[in-house]
Amino acid sequence: MGGGDDVEHELSFTENSVPALQSNSWISMNIPLSAFTNLITKSHLAQLIISGDPNTVYVDNVLFYNAGTASSDATLSDLRVNSVTIPGFSPAILTYNFELPAGARTPNVTATKNHPNATVQINQTTTVPGTATVVVTAEDQSNTLTYSINFTMDLPDEPTDAPPVPTHEPEDVISIYSDAYNNVPGANYNPFWGQSTIVTVDVEIDGNNTLQYENLNYQGTEYPNQDVSGYEYLHVDFWTANSTSLEFFLISPSQETPYVLPITLGTWVSVDIPLSHYVPPVNLANVFQFKVVGNGDVWFDNFYFWKSPTAQGTDATLSDLKVDGSTITGFAPLTENYSYGVIEGLVTPPQITSVSTTDPNATYQIIQAPSVPGTASVVVTAQDGETTKTYNVAFVVTIPNSLPPTPPHDAANVISLFSDAYPDVPVDTWLTPWSQGILEDVEILGNPVKKYSNVNFVGIETVGPNLLNVMDMTHVHLDIWTPDANNFRFKLVDWGSNGVWGGGDDTEHELTYPAPATGQWISYDIPLDSFLNLDFSGNMAQYILSKDPLGTLYIDNFYFYAASGIDIPANVTIATSTGGVTVSWAPVAGAVSYTVYAADDPAGPFSPVVGGSYDGTSWTSDGTTAMKFFYVTASSN
Repeated sequence: MGGGDDVEHELSFTENSVPALQSNSWISMNIPLSAFTNLITKSHLAQLIISGDPNTVYVDNVLFYNAGTASSDATLSDLRVNSVTIPGFSPAILTYNFELPAGARTPNVTATKNHPNATVQINQTTTVPGTATVVVTAEDQSNTLTYSINFTMDLPDEPTDAPPVPTHEPEDVISIYSDAYNNVPGANYNPFWGQSTIVTVDVEIDGNNTLQYENLNYQGTEYPNQDVSGYEYLHVDFWTANSTSLEFFLISPSQETPYVLPITLGTWVSVDIPLSHYVPPVNLANVFQFKVVGNGDVWFDNFYFWKSPTAQGTDATLSDLKVDGSTITGFAPLTENYSYGVIEGLVTPPQITSVSTTDPNATYQIIQAPSVPGTASVVVTAQDGETTKTYNVAFVVTIPNSLPPTPPHDAANVISLFSDAYPDVPVDTWLTPWSQGILEDVEILGNPVKKYSNVNFVGIETVGPNLLNVMDMTHVHLDIWTPDANNFRFKLVDWGSNGVWGGGDDTEHELTYPAPATGQWISYDIPLDSFLNLDFSGNMAQYILSKDPLGTLYIDNFYFYAASGIDIPANVTIATSTGGVTVSWAPVAGAVSYTVYAADDPAGPFSPVVGGSYDGTSWTSDGTTAMKFFYVTASSN
């Protein structure tokens, strides 16, 4: 060493070289000495140096040999799938088609080389359909052959057997869709979200109902808001013969997270998704939707949340909770807070008439609601005397039992879409296909009303020959009644002079009314010049109502009108006394009536005052009142 004529050469091997490096496997390396190109003499070999990334390498059979003429044989002597030789195998045949039985696991390919010094690299398939390859390199490195196995699966077009029957106890489950449990009422298994998926609900497979999704791109499921923070898993069963991608989303208001479902074609796949996967951002205390994104045709079943059984002696759950003799809607043992809708004007609150504890050794105390609105409670104590759980039932006014004010405008100055007070113009639809909400035609005290529930946004249209020309109108009027204080939004859309959607001249404007008063009719008289971005062309086409977040709307008296030409009341004053509040104003020429409106906030919403007495150009309340804001209108009819 160091005599001035030393020579050396180093070769590198990786997982992509020939031969390829592999962990936990013996690798035979037959290296032609000619590959060491800088080694110009081989008569005094002195050192063999091994270096690289591994911490530990086992070495055996280090030897030099004279191979004579290197072999060019790159054929296989055997090719197997799941340890069985492929039917029709021949060393000279390089391509094979192999059909797996339905539900088979991902195939494993093994190969045996003809020449011991040839090298073999196997690339397994991870999907079916899919292709595995076997690359064989001859000893002399001059010849390479690639064997390909194209895998398909013998699949029926649809499932013939039912998924496994769920085994979790009902008290540990909140079921959205399953024959095995009582499902949460009010679920919508095919809401229209603009999807191309074709949904068939309750497709019977082997005596069991399923949800069938054809031509899937995405599909939603809506259900009443649920608190699943005390649960551990979301269970899903699915079957497909052709899908290659499936994601399952859990959604709370404004938040969602996907979970990639593992696909095995031609068999039911049962998945228990840890709810922790969805957190954050999903709020498990307030979930209300599922969404599936993917492709192909898929059958689903057994959508439910579940938890592990409670330890003996610590169970403080209820198995039933009845209000006025009926189990409360949406009851689930781990759901502690409920909303119970009652009719407007109800004085005596409903009663919790009976409860049942899951553990018969648990005890409970019922505390009835003192009034409406109000909350009743059930405090349950487990057998151990320490574990407790409190169930609350909030009685809230959700059903109107009063009528909105009678519209005062002259019919000659009105274009009405919906009102008993005026003739209505034709309306093409009260719920467009792209709406996210549910429409019902109901009657309140004999008066027809439109009810929209689960409203994200809903569209109303007057199109084609029914486009409205409201250019001579000054206001749009709408009466609404809502049980929730979620923000109310109202949008008008004009389709421009060409009268068609998407013609380049459409305009729109949306107004937002924060936290409207609940449990009472609210009258909106909105000046059309408030819709600042709207160019009125005489082709009003769309009217969009929204709630943020989801909510319920009852609507009546939806019309445009031209305000009378009389003046606005002037010199409005307010005087207070121990007897109440008096609002006064100057007389208005031509006025035959006046209306005083009041609100708790200067931004509204304002409603006509209730009670009190009018005396010409003044109004006096029935007594003292909390601070309010007032305005006065004059009418010529």
